Amino acid sequence: MNEQTYQIRTDEMEINLVDLFFRLIKKWKSLIAVILIGAVLGAASTFVEFGTEPEIKDDVLANMSRAAQYRKLYEQQREYNENSPLMQMDANNVFRGELSYIVNAPDEQNTVLMMYQNLIDSSMEQTVWALSGMDCDSKYARELVLDSCYAFTNDKGDSSESSLQIHFTVQSDDPAACRYMLDAVKLAAQELDRDLTRRFSDYSSLELLDAVSPAAPGEFISTQESNISRLNNAQNNMLNAEKAFSDDELAYYRENFLKPAEEEEEGSGIVKAVVLGVILGCLLWGGWLVVAYLLDKHIKTASEVQSFCNLPLLGRLSNETPAKGADAWYSRVKGAPDTPAYVAALVDSLVQNEAVLCGDDACRNVMEQLAKSCAHVKAIGLTGKSEEALAQAKQTGCAILVLKTNETTRADFRRELEVCSLQKINLLGMVVID
Repeated sequence: MNEQTYQIRTDEMEINLVDLFFRLIKKWKSLIAVILIGAVLGAASTFVEFGTEPEIKDDVLANMSRAAQYRKLYEQQREYNENSPLMQMDANNVFRGELSYIVNAPDEQNTVLMMYQNLIDSSMEQTVWALSGMDCDSKYARELVLDSCYAFTNDKGDSSESSLQIHFTVQSDDPAACRYMLDAVKLAAQELDRDLTRRFSDYSSLELLDAVSPAAPGEFISTQESNISRLNNAQNNMLNAEKAFSDDELAYYRENFLKPAEEEEEGSGIVKAVVLGVILGCLLWGGWLVVAYLLDKHIKTASEVQSFCNLPLLGRLSNETPAKGADAWYSRVKGAPDTPAYVAALVDSLVQNEAVLCGDDACRNVMEQLAKSCAHVKAIGLTGKSEEALAQAKQTGCAILVLKTNETTRADFRRELEVCSLQKINLLGMVVID
């Protein structure tokens, strides 16, 4: 009898990530159920109040409302002070560009006045803001360009001979940028002037002023100091109001009066709770399946068997039941199995006299088919569980192990190796049924 060449290795489980992934995929129905349950529980949690809120008196609630208004005013003023171009300018170095016209249009005065008033639109504001070169928020671009359009009468007070005074002002702390800004406004005014000349026969205009000059510093210093004072007052009022609250009142105030704007939108809390419930449900679902996979004592893949001992793998046969769904996908990933005819031919070539196929009841049908295809092979049970199987294996002296993934346990496989080793039964190899 040939000397045994196989060697039992440590009973450590091999984690096959591909196999684990497909096991999770096969449980997609339970995943959908977990998602639905997590969504329902998450939504329900928004309607459940945990703990008891402190009793807040009406006068304290009124103070909380007032404190929240102070905080809102403070935040608005701080945002303005940080992003307003007027607050960023050097008050002692401000330049002002001015453009003035006298316009006459006796028959269409109101129409002409409205068209000049609409000259500084959002597009012009953005153009002036871009030319200013200032690092400020574009929503405050209107502070950089001002307009003043009004009608006035002649010295005799005859309203029939009234004219329009059109005045545009731009301001910046850079004289060159101020000139560019004023030129952009002038270009737009000239285009409007040409259009009005074509449309109205009685229309006429006269340019009175086009100049850039330093502005009086006192005006801007006063504006900046006024805004800084508003910010300080709002901050002091806010802090003084909030200091009056106890710890419980402060917690209630923060929870009920200082929620971010996005949390105040209707339904946003429910959406977040539903998403959180789904995420937690998926984590618990995945964790449970991974733990179940690790605790499962069955042999899961052919590679796991090969890592357990150095017996040659004679063949990998497919399950009798056709694979469907995720199993079919996994079968394509693993590759095509060996055909029964090929495995039978290989077994015949290895068996010189007689041999037995050792496997449990889950492998019985496949073993009997192989036995019919081989001349000197007989199908029996496991030698570690059946005295009759052990006697037949000792009589032939040669055996081939047949295992079925997810059916044969690692303990049975190890026991079979140990029995064959003790009884001097030569193991020719193994066949794995996927």
